[in-house]
Amino acid sequence: MAWLVLMLPAGWAQSVVVGDQSHVKRVLLIFSEARDLPGNAMLEQSVRAEILGNSTNRIEFFTESMDVAHFSDPSHHQLFQSYIREKYQGLNLDLLMVVMARNFLLAREMPAALASNTPSVFVVINDLELPASLSDRPFTAIQQCFDVPGTIKFIFQLQPETRRVVVVGGTSVADQLLLSRVGQTARSMEGVTFEFWTNRPMSEVYRAAQTLSQDTVILLSTMQRDSTGEPFYTSRVVQTLAPLANVPVYVLATVRWAGMSWTLKILVRVWANWRPARWPERQSPKFLWR
Repeated sequence: MAWLVLMLPAGWAQSVVVGDQSHVKRVLLIFSEARDLPGNAMLEQSVRAEILGNSTNRIEFFTESMDVAHFSDPSHHQLFQSYIREKYQGLNLDLLMVVMARNFLLAREMPAALASNTPSVFVVINDLELPASLSDRPFTAIQQCFDVPGTIKFIFQLQPETRRVVVVGGTSVADQLLLSRVGQTARSMEGVTFEFWTNRPMSEVYRAAQTLSQDTVILLSTMQRDSTGEPFYTSRVVQTLAPLANVPVYVLATVRWAGMSWTLKILVRVWANWRPARWPERQSPKFLWR
């Protein structure tokens, strides 16, 4: 699922008169993963386009990335928090947007590094439950869920002859949560074998994917770390796996961005101080990489 957590200080509202182009609005985007990942690059481009297309003010964007896949030590989190605090101290930010994939750590740390009245949007890309005490600020969340049963049904609608599904996924906590949902659906399927290749290093997966029987498909879940502990990005795994595999590859992870244009519409409304009493829940569409 993808969480969009909106955190606004009490009484926050637009103080700028519509049409007043003299005021510069400043937006800080922080990615927990590498900024140049395809999904992150797509999101940044969409955020910029959506905000610029719905504002009469001049907008300044600032972008930072932590690359937590390669720098996951807690001390690095502390250094990154200090870096953000020192760099943006005294700069009046109008919006903070933090995009996370592995956990909620930056959601806890970044507000403390910036002014307490900075409106914040947290996009959390994983299947972890939202912590009960994320921050001292009040917030509302949008939940975008994977339609795991619908995705598997979609496979058999396209390829009813399928008798074997090879599930590839990672070993991180978030990876395992999504895989457990795949397992629940697999147990309800009759006449089909589901094999979970979660105890193999990716180098072995790449080799084995080249010699599968023709009644087989691959279902790729999220991949943050493989069985050896090596960090991976799902978007890069599929770019390697899909050309090598001799059967179709279906991807759960990539669909996270499919509903992002809808999410960005909500973001712009928040920018205009629009807050409903309850956010709607939205199912993500299925995605096929072949």
